[in-house]
Order: sequence, then structure tokens, then C-alpha cells
Amino acid sequence: MFAAITLLYFVSPQDKITIGELTLKLPDPTKPFLPDSNAVKKANVDSLLLKLKEDSIRLAEKRKQDSILFVQKQRKDSLLKDSLQKVNTATLSFTYENRTDNKRLQYADNKRKALQTFFESLYQLKYNKNTKFHALHYGDSQIEGERITAFVRHRLQKEFGGRGPGLYSPVPLANSLSMKIVFSDQWKRYALYGNQKDKPEHNRYGILASFAQYQLHDPLDSTEFAWIEFEPNKIAYSTSKEFSNFTLYYGMAQPNTYLHLSVDDEQKKKVLLEENTLGSAFKYKLNQTPEKMKIAFNAPVSPELYAVSFESNTGVYVDNIPMRGSSGTIFSKMNHSLMKNIYDDLNVKLLIMEYGGNTIPYIKDSAQAYQYGRWFSSQLRKLKKILPDVSIIVIGPGDMSTKVDGELQTYPLLEVVRDAMKKAAFENDAAFFDMYEVMGGKNAMISWVEAEPPLAATDYIHFSGKGAKIIAEYFYQSLIEDYYEYESKRNK
Repeated sequence: MFAAITLLYFVSPQDKITIGELTLKLPDPTKPFLPDSNAVKKANVDSLLLKLKEDSIRLAEKRKQDSILFVQKQRKDSLLKDSLQKVNTATLSFTYENRTDNKRLQYADNKRKALQTFFESLYQLKYNKNTKFHALHYGDSQIEGERITAFVRHRLQKEFGGRGPGLYSPVPLANSLSMKIVFSDQWKRYALYGNQKDKPEHNRYGILASFAQYQLHDPLDSTEFAWIEFEPNKIAYSTSKEFSNFTLYYGMAQPNTYLHLSVDDEQKKKVLLEENTLGSAFKYKLNQTPEKMKIAFNAPVSPELYAVSFESNTGVYVDNIPMRGSSGTIFSKMNHSLMKNIYDDLNVKLLIMEYGGNTIPYIKDSAQAYQYGRWFSSQLRKLKKILPDVSIIVIGPGDMSTKVDGELQTYPLLEVVRDAMKKAAFENDAAFFDMYEVMGGKNAMISWVEAEPPLAATDYIHFSGKGAKIIAEYFYQSLIEDYYEYESKRNK
């Protein structure tokens, strides 16, 4: 056998042999026992986990020391309340010197105040308490099921306050960690992204890029209702299991459209919805967290339901907004007046934009990668126009594997797409989180799939639950460490 392979190798052009439509790559028999210097090098997952643990210990100690120093300052001058009101943060200069760790948040020139709006909101919440705001985590299927989002929300709420999981699509595409949502068969979900064929002629998709409407089986039957039921999930993080406020965002209700609200099987409210509005909010105060809630409608023509939210009176809320199949280039197609109405009601202070993964398999050259970067940059500009003061974090794609000459390797142009997204972030005064480098860089995904237990799925694209938590921990540590640098400099 070895002799046959050797003969074929020397008589076949380009080290290959073609039989019909099948092409075989032949091994070099002159180097049968030597290690392949070009073999795929995998990331060391153990070293990543060790660094994560060491960073966590270091950050905890730093926060402890910062807290001690801040309390000493309070006792010395007793001016905390005044400082909350009098400090003009616009005049403060925040830089991140010697920022060479590409596993932390990155900033253009290490000088821009990309996250100052969000950090100041956290500061006010921490020391003033009587505030509430949202951080919206947009992304593709990598964040479905509240992967990454739920952990970051939980840690921020434990640190700064807040109870409740925040926003959901009334008729979601996938299950979530924190809220079970079931609905009757009359409902249909319309999304701006994906391959849905019968899309509406308007652009009123709210802020989730999707909305829901029902169609009754018999519009003349007054006993028929289209309903949606919500039940807090027992496996949710503790901070997401409790809430005291329910909000429904809707629009374009026809005359005599009533919302029927039930809490724990007891009807609590029958409300006439506002007619033909571009984004209205129905809000209901709860005495305690219910075991389940239900909303129902029986008007012949359905209103457009954009989102529901479960919150408390104060705190920070990190909302999970997955868009399966999206590359993040749809925001310019949405109704910006409607978006602004809902954004303003939520008091949005941060947008997290996690995209790129759906684009990489289709990028053929560097020119296409940078064209995508320009499209993505235009979306960030649109969002900044709607929310001029909002902070933005762009999360670049993680490592993804494909077969190159029969061997699993990182997609050839993934790093170029990553660089184009980083450029787009910096052009729009946004921070950048390099998920690819956090994973370990080139060919890291192979190690994540082969880890025990696995940190990623065998599609070599999506994280497992454990892998998503590792990414979330890295992201949160980077975010909170930069926040405490902000707080330390603000309090000087």
C-alpha cells in the first residue's frame, strides 16, 4: 500500500489524483514520520479558563480596595449627594492607558468616551437608586435563549439593582431562559430579517425588528380570543424571577379594541387600546410576581404587538434581542419614529451589537468584508441619530470553522470581517469586544468543540451553554472593570 501511494505521488501532478468527479489529495511519502509544521494549531482552552479565574480574583480585590477608598472619601467630605448633582461629566477626561489586552474592551485611541453615558447611568443608579434604564443586546442566533445576555443582566442587577428579565417578543421564535411564553394558534409573527416571504408593506417593526398580529378563525364569534400567556421560568437567574411591572408596546389598534389581562387565572383588567398610534404602552402594576399572566384580544382586526416587558420600579435591564439569520444591517429599514418612541419610554442607555457570524460564510474576498463593515457602520450611524447620547458596544464574531482542503480551520476571511467591524465601531465612537481573541484566536473553535464538557456545538459556530457563560463572564469582567475605572476617576 505504501509503495502504491509513493508511486502515485510522484507520477500525479500537484500531489492529487482525480477519479471521475472525485479528487484525492495524496500525502507526501517522503515525510511520513515527521510532524506537519503546517498542521492546525488549536487554542489552549485550559489557559483561557485559568486567566478568567485569575482576572475574577484580581477584579474582586481591586473593587474591594476601590470601595474602601471611596467610603473613606465620603467620610472625609460628606459630599456624595452634591457630587451626584454637580459633577459635569462632559468635562471629565477618561483614558485607558496601556490598553494592550485584546481580550478586554477596546476603544478608539484608548481615549474616546464611548461608554460614558452608560457608566454614568450605572453610577447614578448605584448611589441614587431612584433611576431605571435599559441596555439592549442585539445579536444573531448566537444569543438565542438569552445566552450571554442573561448572565450579564444578572450580574449587573446584583451589582446595581433591578428585578425582572426585561423585553421579549410577544410571539418569540425560540424559547428563553427566563420566561415561558405560549400562545394560541391565531398568532403570526412578522420579522424584518430572515427569509419570511409574506412580509407586510409597512416598516413598523418596533425595536425588536419583529411584531405579532392575530387572525381570528371567525371574526364574528364574540367568544373567540387570541391569547398569549407568560410564566416566569423556574430555571431563570434569581434576579429575573421577580418583577412588579408589566408593559405591552403596541400600535395601530382599530376602534373598540380591548385588551383583557388576567393574572393567575383571575381577570384583572379590560382596557380600551389607543387607536391608530405609532407606538403606545399599556402598563400594569402588580402586587407581587405572578405565577402566570395572560393577555387576550377578540377584536376583528388585530393591533400590532411590538414587545412586552417585565420590570421593577428601578434598576438596570439587559434585554435579549436575537435575530436569527441577521447580519445587523436592517436597522435603516425600520420605522425610526416608532423606534424612538419605544426607546425613550425604556430610557435606553446602551446598545450591544453582536453580529458578523451570518456574513462570514458568504464573504469571498477582503473587499466584500470591508463593504460589510461600511454597511454595518451605516447602521450604527442610524442608531446614533435616533439616540444621540447612547453608548454602543460592538461584539465581533467568535471563531468559526470550515473545511479547507478537507481539514477544519478558521474561515479564511474571518479576521478581515472582524477588523472591518472594529473599524465601524471606532468610526462611530463605540467600544469593541473581540470575541474571536477571547476564544483564543485562530482555530480556537476546534478546541471549544473538543473540550470536556464541550464549550461549543458540533456545527463549529454556536456556543454550548457553558461556552456562552465563559464568553459572558469575560465580557462582564471587562465591562465592570472599566466601569470601576470610570467611578474611581469620577470620584477624584
